Amino acid sequence: MTQEKDIPAYALQVARAPRIIPCQAVYHTENMMTPGGRQIAVYQFEEDILVPDTKEDMAEILLMEADCDVQPAERKLSQKGDDLLNLTGTLTVQTLYRPEYADCLPVSITSKVPYQYQWHLQCSDPAEGRFSCRVKSLESMVMNERKFRVKVTLEFSCMLYMEQELSLFQGLEQEELEMKTEEVSLCALTTTKKEVLDLDAWVDCSGSKNEPTELLQQNYILTENYRQVTSEKIVLNGFVFAEFLYRARDEEGKENICCQKGRIEFTQFLPLEKKYRGKKWSLVKTGFSGRGLRAALEKKEDGMPGFHVEGKVETLVSLYENREMEMVADAYHQDKAFSCSFQTQRKKDLSCIGTNELSFRELIHLPEGAKAEDAVCVRCHPCSWSCQAEKDRLHLSVEMEAVCLWKTDDEYRITKVKHSLQQTVEAEGMEPTTEVNLEIMPKDCRLTLLSERQMELAGALNLCWEGCIEKEILLLTSPGFVEGDLHKGAAMVITMMEEGEDLWTLAKRHHTTEARIRSINRLESSPAATQKLLIIK
Repeated sequence: MTQEKDIPAYALQVARAPRIIPCQAVYHTENMMTPGGRQIAVYQFEEDILVPDTKEDMAEILLMEADCDVQPAERKLSQKGDDLLNLTGTLTVQTLYRPEYADCLPVSITSKVPYQYQWHLQCSDPAEGRFSCRVKSLESMVMNERKFRVKVTLEFSCMLYMEQELSLFQGLEQEELEMKTEEVSLCALTTTKKEVLDLDAWVDCSGSKNEPTELLQQNYILTENYRQVTSEKIVLNGFVFAEFLYRARDEEGKENICCQKGRIEFTQFLPLEKKYRGKKWSLVKTGFSGRGLRAALEKKEDGMPGFHVEGKVETLVSLYENREMEMVADAYHQDKAFSCSFQTQRKKDLSCIGTNELSFRELIHLPEGAKAEDAVCVRCHPCSWSCQAEKDRLHLSVEMEAVCLWKTDDEYRITKVKHSLQQTVEAEGMEPTTEVNLEIMPKDCRLTLLSERQMELAGALNLCWEGCIEKEILLLTSPGFVEGDLHKGAAMVITMMEEGEDLWTLAKRHHTTEARIRSINRLESSPAATQKLLIIK
């Protein structure tokens, strides 16, 4: 160790940081449930399915449709990063195939395929997850006349709702601070309402000249028609769009395949608990799902055949309200050196919810040499989509696949069509920086025979979206006073605001108040940058 010479003793002392004396602060705690974003997972698997002994040998698959459910539909989630969430469910596959014998009509099979998937969700805070599942793609291959293979791609979606606790600084218990506050609002999920409606309805097929003999496939899509939200209840009116593919016998005794569409109307009444009555809801989101919706071909009381639909319609309504809050952006004390820290948190804020329709129309030319007698039905499937948010608008790009079933020379054939859609729809509340969660499903697709060589594909896609923006929440923490006297300076000074300074910053610099500066200088508006101001402490 060497000793430096001619160095003053005070310069050899260890520098000490000013001591901060903590003080008792007053906080207001806001507990709320806010959107945490959507997470997506994709699961692929293959399954071999056997043709039942009671069915004819398989030659070619014509139409195949699948839908799936997922369990659990809702679950509380922890913030542990190593948790694997087990999702289970059943894939229902409806297959229409052409049998090996040429004189036979197409045959249908309904298969139930269970699945299990382990999902590693990323969750930083305690949250509630709402899960859904869709069949993203479905491919099939005939292995032999008694077995076929399906390759399924499932897309799981989890919408996270974060349980937030914000501690907002209000001041000190025994000291008075000058505080600069800013208003911030967050859209919070206040409550959800779930109701189950027993559905028992008929879809009439009396308008057809053919007599139904066997139901082959059935399809259901649930959508909202209108809503009424009052201070005491929510009334929802919706439709179940049903489509049935069936065998039918004409007046000459010849069997054909026919398609029947129907619309079943339902209404749900959801009363609100007393503690939620009178609130002004900023956003209302609705969702429907059909549980066990199945139809049977039966005769009604008048003896006419029809499709008897039974099952349950589950309605989920989410009610949101804007929470207005004040956060302290800056603070100081007139006589003491106040010290604090600021913590910035970024929160997702739900800004808009909406629905719309996307219409499409396309001409289909049949293969060379083919002449169609009838256009039976079409199955449309949106494969992928993307969107770009604009001011109160949403620009969409959708890739869709359609499988058309048509008849020629007493033989049923299929034509696959790829269709791209580019369209802009109105979306109130959208901004270019909005993060959009979008869901698309086919609502109404129709196939019309224009001539023996041409068909028309037309229909609509139902769009549902949520828009989120990021907001910064400023939280004041660790309040205290620096030990020692505050250097107050002169009791009276004449000064000007520095570049980038406002009246608040000037008052803080001289440990006075904005109101005092305005009163002494008789200011009715903000002072100019070159204006001289009198400061009296």
